[in-house]
Amino acid sequence: MQAWCARNRGVLARYGVHYASVDNDEDPKHQWLLKEFRTGRFDRLQSELAQLVGGTLVLSCEGIMVHRGKIAPEQWAAFRAVFGGIDRSLFLVQRETGPWHQSLWRQGVLNPPQQGRLIMPSPEAFSVSRWLQEMTDLPDLARRMAGDTGAGTICIARFEANWLAEFKTLAGLPDDPALGDLPRVNESAPEVFVQLYLALGSGRDDVTDLRRVLFAVYCRRFPTTNLTLQNTARKFAALPPADQRQQLRTFVADLRVFAAPSSDVTALAKELGAVATAWISGR
Repeated sequence: MQAWCARNRGVLARYGVHYASVDNDEDPKHQWLLKEFRTGRFDRLQSELAQLVGGTLVLSCEGIMVHRGKIAPEQWAAFRAVFGGIDRSLFLVQRETGPWHQSLWRQGVLNPPQQGRLIMPSPEAFSVSRWLQEMTDLPDLARRMAGDTGAGTICIARFEANWLAEFKTLAGLPDDPALGDLPRVNESAPEVFVQLYLALGSGRDDVTDLRRVLFAVYCRRFPTTNLTLQNTARKFAALPPADQRQQLRTFVADLRVFAAPSSDVTALAKELGAVATAWISGR
């Protein structure tokens, strides 16, 4: 939805719908809003609202839901005060539980490590965590978030259905062909890749270099829309060429532990090793 809104800014504006500004066009979510919650100052939000003249402002930042428990009541109060008498609506999309938990766990593995270490609970422990269970019960979470945000309207759409149509209705948008279809972005990383990363990174004191070179080599071989993989690959591309070559050599050496037995992870390791070797030689 974020990518769809960002790509259609001009068309949305014709109907009085303003998709708030973003800091990264490659990942067009309103992460800055989470930063304003942390500081307790909503200067940028006030600026976005000041640009509206009887229109609709769209804000989208999943981090608000993920980190909701860390936001103090007084911060929510300050947020509500910014809007004054402006009507607010809460739009949430609910996925089938099993696939969503799996996708979220894989993304958690890929996210930047804590203090350099790759620490992630098992999928089974992750799926029963209190934090995840609270998000899974979306009707109850929506009710509580409506109180947090001061939203008078709640719309919960099904991911597996035509949720974009429900979003258009909520935003007062017509079925304009100029808006186009939903783009496919930020796809989940394959399970085999996640298992390879876990096999290489578990137990290390610092996976920073490994993560950067592994993600870069994978993106070179398998173009993906996963934003975490893309953004990390860009960090590798920004390194001096000599550092890139050294990290690629280390990576190739690390992959030798997958010589046997044969498995999907071993096959992927072999393929990525060939890509890294060719990259070192300039091919």
